[in-house]
Amino acid sequence: MLMTVSVQHTSKLLGLAAVAATLALVAPTAPPAHANVDPGTSATCAAGDPELADASWRVPIVGTTVTITADCRGSSPSLLARGVDALIGSDTLSSMNQAITFGLRIGTTSTIRGNGLNTAIAALGGDATSSSNLIASIAVSAATGAGTAYANGLLGVGVSLAVGGVGANSATTNALPGGIAIASSNHPLSGRNARATALLGISSATATADPNDGAVCTALYGSAQVTDRSGANIDSCTSVGFLFQRYQEGDGPVWFAVKNPFSVRLIAPIGDGLTGLIDSVGDLVDLPPAVGEVLGSSFVPEFQRDLIRVSFSNGLHFGTDIFGGAGSSDNGSSGSSDNGSTSGSAGSSDEPDPTPTLTRTNASPTKRAPVDPIAALIKQIVPAPR
Repeated sequence: MLMTVSVQHTSKLLGLAAVAATLALVAPTAPPAHANVDPGTSATCAAGDPELADASWRVPIVGTTVTITADCRGSSPSLLARGVDALIGSDTLSSMNQAITFGLRIGTTSTIRGNGLNTAIAALGGDATSSSNLIASIAVSAATGAGTAYANGLLGVGVSLAVGGVGANSATTNALPGGIAIASSNHPLSGRNARATALLGISSATATADPNDGAVCTALYGSAQVTDRSGANIDSCTSVGFLFQRYQEGDGPVWFAVKNPFSVRLIAPIGDGLTGLIDSVGDLVDLPPAVGEVLGSSFVPEFQRDLIRVSFSNGLHFGTDIFGGAGSSDNGSSGSSDNGSTSGSAGSSDEPDPTPTLTRTNASPTKRAPVDPIAALIKQIVPAPR
């Protein structure tokens, strides 16, 4: 049965756009049979729907057209979803296989492509696209405001989440076989781009107002990067064989490192700014507390320390974190340690690393998220339930 979307569903769709990946699991809806539109407001379609769900409207006097669409024409129902739902006697996964757009007279689009399990949710100006092929492929994208999210899966799981603020944010993932790629972009003022690719492992890129957010690569092959709107690097990494990594923070030196396999910590890839938004949305749409807890949890593994690292930027430099203690729990970054690491350059054993690296503390469960202007906007639009 088609999930009808109208003004009455405003708060639920805003919640969906903010927490697409989890809401699809905890609050599934029946899979649509045909495209459904509410002109000027919303559009939905299901995988395999041959029609474009077009809720676009023409602005009076000016005569321009505001595009509000959900496009499932390049997709087909997921065999994975059908198989699992047949086993459990439910339509839980099949209900995820759709595109949902809530525009409220603002140009907004969502698109799904391929025969994998695809979900795309866009709200209030967002542009979300999910594309995956083959039976065990999953792609989930969600975008709000000036946000653009693109998720691609090929025998992997790609999750892209972009929440636009004053500046445009974008999130792009490419999940290759056995890979989990997660990109979350939610900077409230300056636009950010987050990109992640993973093959047999996990990579994540987190871009919020928190300066400790960044890129993590823990995969047979993985790459992740956070840039500003101009494309200038903020944080980036590449991994080959899990332990062999290349990383750079800002315009600092490029490091080539062999990571310490015993220095693993878990980080939260969604970012504190977004979990704060989720909490605000949950107050409005009556989400279970577990939703925020799951999305705010730390589950991406990161190798904190280097057995050895070498940089060829401005001469030959080298360093090690061996003397910091394997598995140390201090807040050293993936490229340095503030507890006993050593570094130097060719011909000198006591010269420090050319540029100190930033520390990431987004694994802290007690850190408070800053007030998010998108959450404040939602509270202005959607009245709290009585």
